[in-house]
Amino acid sequence: MLTYYLLTILCVLLILSISGYLFIILKEKYYLSHNIIIIDCKGVSQTHLDEVEAKCFTLGDEEIMSGDEMKIYFNNNRSIRGIILGAKLKENCILLITAKEKIESVSIKDIQRFKIISKYGKIFKRF
Repeated sequence: MLTYYLLTILCVLLILSISGYLFIILKEKYYLSHNIIIIDCKGVSQTHLDEVEAKCFTLGDEEIMSGDEMKIYFNNNRSIRGIILGAKLKENCILLITAKEKIESVSIKDIQRFKIISKYGKIFKRF
C-alpha cells in the first residue's frame, strides 16, 4: 500500500515538473517572437537602455543581438566576458554586462578578436 502511494506521488511530481518545463519554454518562445529580451541584472538602468542605439548589429561577419553572451579579446592580451546589451553607433562601441553586473563600454577599435559563447534564444531558432 505504501509503494502505491509513493508511486502515485512520484507520478504526479513528474507530470508537474514536465508541465512546468513546457510552460517555461512556451513563455520564452513568446518573448523571443515578440522581441522581448529578459536580462536579470540589477546594474542595468533605464538610462543604459536609452543609450543603446542598435540591438542587432554586425561585427565582422557575425550577426550579434542583445542577450548574446560573448568573450572579447583585446590588443593588450586582456579579455572580458559578458552579455551584450547593445551598441552605440555614434561612439562606435558595444555595451556589455559583465559577471559582476557592471556595464562596460568596449570600443570596437580595441577588439582584436571575439568569440560568441551562446546566442540568446538559440534553441528556438530551429523551430
